[in-house]
Amino acid sequence: MRSETLNSIFNRITPRQASYITTKKEPEMEMGQILSIGRQKPNRTLRSEAKPEHDVKASIDYCASLMGRYLIITGWAYHPNEEIKAYRLDSNKHAISESAYTVLRGQRKDVADHLGVKSDALLGFSIIATMDGVLSEESELSLIIDSSSGRTAIDVSLQKETSLRPLLDLHMRSFDPKSKSALLNQCISLFKGEIVDLSESLNTPLESIGAFVRIQIEKAINISNAGVFLYGWLIDSESDLDGIYLQHESEISNNILESLYTFSRDDVIRAFEGHTKVNGKYGILCYVPLDIESGQPKINMMLTTKRGKLATIGINISSITSTTETIEHILVNVDLKDRNLFDCLESHIHPALQMLRQYEPTDWRAEVISYGDIPDAPECSVIVPIYGRYDFVLYQNSQFFNDPDFSNVDLIYVLDDPSIRDEFYRYCESVHQTFRLPFRTVYAGNNRGFAGANNVGVDHAIADRVILLNSDIIPDTPLWVSKMLKAYNELDNPGIIGARLLFEDNTVQHAGLAYMQFPQGGEFHFNGMWWIDHPSKGLPQSMVETRGTTSVPAVTGACMLVAKSIYNEVGGMDESYILGDFEDSDLCLKINNAGYTNYLLDDLILFHLERQSQNLFAETGWKFKLTVYNGWQHSKRWGQKIAEINAAG
Repeated sequence: MRSETLNSIFNRITPRQASYITTKKEPEMEMGQILSIGRQKPNRTLRSEAKPEHDVKASIDYCASLMGRYLIITGWAYHPNEEIKAYRLDSNKHAISESAYTVLRGQRKDVADHLGVKSDALLGFSIIATMDGVLSEESELSLIIDSSSGRTAIDVSLQKETSLRPLLDLHMRSFDPKSKSALLNQCISLFKGEIVDLSESLNTPLESIGAFVRIQIEKAINISNAGVFLYGWLIDSESDLDGIYLQHESEISNNILESLYTFSRDDVIRAFEGHTKVNGKYGILCYVPLDIESGQPKINMMLTTKRGKLATIGINISSITSTTETIEHILVNVDLKDRNLFDCLESHIHPALQMLRQYEPTDWRAEVISYGDIPDAPECSVIVPIYGRYDFVLYQNSQFFNDPDFSNVDLIYVLDDPSIRDEFYRYCESVHQTFRLPFRTVYAGNNRGFAGANNVGVDHAIADRVILLNSDIIPDTPLWVSKMLKAYNELDNPGIIGARLLFEDNTVQHAGLAYMQFPQGGEFHFNGMWWIDHPSKGLPQSMVETRGTTSVPAVTGACMLVAKSIYNEVGGMDESYILGDFEDSDLCLKINNAGYTNYLLDDLILFHLERQSQNLFAETGWKFKLTVYNGWQHSKRWGQKIAEINAAG
């Protein structure tokens, strides 16, 4: 397209050639001729009987197709006495949905100066439309300009296919900073590939894009090639920024500026004293969906300002080497005392952790090793996940091998810790040589957490009756399996049954689960979240009444008996609870929701060396934060159900 000077544009737009509208309250006037897209004909104009002081002047400066998919229209419109209320596209062939195009309005100082009006008037417009949304075969297009008393119609003629560079050049040269910024951000969202090609020539040094803008990304992790989790700090002293995007090759993320989670960084405040506020939150974290190649070492971050400037910086990308370490990075900056905690979990932590689950393959063919002759038709399968300490295999076998029940039990140890695979196998061989109790080991190739390990075990269980058992559960008497089976078979419509569990000092660890709700306020912002309670926990066994077999909302996953058919009916344990918290309650509530009743066999006592089997997991801050995350997820899913259970008593 041959460019024109501003004077030539204004000279071409005389009162007879401009578009006019009537101020009379009359039915809409009949529109004049509308030219077909692609024809190079001069626009026909509409004329009313209105006096010149009521005339609308308008011009389309630029109209072209981009990438064969978009229509770009820029120009200006002015009425001396009335507000321009809206710009619409209209076709003679079909109705055009407003969702098919975006209208951006802004100041045009050049036009305002020529017309002698205030420079802050919103005279300029830019329209970005999808070609298939506004055009059809042989269609004719017009731009409708609505004001208080009527409308103006301007014929729209496509000039030619263009690239993005001329559009941005024209826009950046003639529009005010705010509208420059609006169009630039819109173009980044739509024209990803072309913006990437232009980013170098459009680039402004970070130090020059605003009054004081500084950003440091301290960690950025590729999450399963589908997103980036990042954290660091950002100072934007005068709120100059209005867009932050991640870019990898031709892919550009959505604008993440408004969705950033912010937290306190005293070190940043001290380092940039004079550009920061004492109570400001300059730490940032964010999960950003973005297709990214495995092993990609670097991507770009694009920052745009309210003045239409663009800065691009490089970001180093880390790959996942350890799932546990990555979880720690994701959670380390979460502030449990922040009133926006739940928003952070919803927008960033939850999508990052759930996407992280895809990093570990779940279709890996399990390794199954049999030690001794496994019963062909066992009455029960006992599933024991192993993580960290594998010496509990010895302690359990020392109790099981003299128990008559285990002559017809399918005992399965599920290894959920790849780091101990070889020594675990050697240890199991030694234990079997010592006690000669038949059992199997199943290894699924990765750490799937408590829920995943139990699901793998149930998949390999031979019997329909399945006991899920922690490795640190130790019975002190035999025949406990047959007692659980007898109760289960005699109960009315049972779902899950559990047992009373004691600490080694004979105080109660578990006598059924209950639910308590965090009140509003307080130091931590867990407002309204449901937490699992263990009634009577810590009391001496002799002080807690034994109630026999009673119905309960839920029991602990440390020891529960369930029919394999029911377990599979509800989908087993939910592996979205990361590593191990709340999935036992979730399973109980799912089974209860399916119409079954859960029970506690309160006169069956086993010993639980709680958490000792997880001693390789230090009780660090991030681990507690993970428990909070799992509890938040559990509350979102079951809050109403739990409230109903508690209300019913």
